[in-house]
Amino acid sequence: MKLGYFTMPVHPPARRYVETLKEDREAFILADRLGYSEGYCGEHLTDSAENIPNSMMFIATLLGATSQMKVGTAVVNLPHSHPVVVASNAAMLDNLLEGRFILGIGAGILRSDAEALGLLDADRNDMFAEAIDHILALWAGTAPIDRKGKYWTISTVETLWPEVGIGDIVKPYQKPHPPIAGTATDPDSKGLIALGRRGWWPISSHFLHPNCLKSQWANYAKGCAEGCRACKVHGGGMTPPLENNQTQRCSPCRPSLKTSSSPACSAFSRNPTRPPRAASSSCRRSSASTRSSAATRKPSRAPGSLPRCGTITKVCP
Repeated sequence: MKLGYFTMPVHPPARRYVETLKEDREAFILADRLGYSEGYCGEHLTDSAENIPNSMMFIATLLGATSQMKVGTAVVNLPHSHPVVVASNAAMLDNLLEGRFILGIGAGILRSDAEALGLLDADRNDMFAEAIDHILALWAGTAPIDRKGKYWTISTVETLWPEVGIGDIVKPYQKPHPPIAGTATDPDSKGLIALGRRGWWPISSHFLHPNCLKSQWANYAKGCAEGCRACKVHGGGMTPPLENNQTQRCSPCRPSLKTSSSPACSAFSRNPTRPPRAASSSCRRSSASTRSSAATRKPSRAPGSLPRCGTITKVCP
C-alpha cells in the first residue's frame, strides 16, 4: 500500500499568511520524508482561508526539499489562465521535477474567483474543455503554432524564427505528457465517463460519503471500456477505498469487468456552473450521520504526524 497527501489547504483567515505558507510547505516536506508517494494542493485566488493562489508556484518551492514524492495540482483552474501559460509552466515544472509532476485540472469552483476575473457568467466548463485541448496540442505539436478556438486563438505563424528557437513552447519531461487528473463531485457524475475515455485519472470529492464512490467508479470504468483502456486510479483522495478495498478494472476494448485491487478515487473540486446533483438517499443518510458524529468527535493524531483530513491512500494494482 502507498500513501498520498492532499491539502486544500485551509487556515483561519486571521493567521499570518507567511506562517501558514511555511506550515503547508513543511507538511509536504514531512510527507516526502515519511515515504508518501504523492502530494497534492489546491488553489484559489480570492479565499484568504484557502491560502494558495497558484498551486504550480507552490509546488516549485518544493523542488530542493523533496526527493521521491510525486507532487500534483488539485487543481489548476484552466479558465483562469491562458492555455499557453499553463502548458509552458506545467512543462517547465515537469522538467524541473524530472517527471515527478501530476497535472490536476478543473473548471474552477469558487464563484468569487470567477467574478474577480470577469467569468461569473461564462461557461467555464466549455472553457475548460477548450483549454485542455489546446494544452495537449501544444505539447504534441511543433512550430509554428496555429490554433483557433472559441475562447483562445493561439498563433506564432507571423513571428516564427526556428533558427533561434522562437515560435514553439517547451515540452514536458514525461512523454507524451504528465499524468492528467480531472474532477467530479456528483455521486453519479457523467464527467467521469469522459475521463475514462481519455485515459485521465479520476478525482472524486471528499465532500461525498464513501457510499457514493461506487457509482462514480462505475462511470469511470464505463468510460475506460468505451475508450478501450484499462481503468485504474493512480491518485488517492481523502475518501476511503471502495467497499472491501475492491474496485473494477476493465479489459481494453471489452465491456466486461474483472475485480482487481486498486486505490480509492481521489478528491478535490466541484462543477462550477450548476448546483451539485442531489445525492441518493443512501448518500444523504450516510453523510448526515457522518456530519453528526464528526461534530462530536475530537481530532486525534500523534505529534509530528500528518493531519488525518489530508491523508490519502493508494493501493498499487
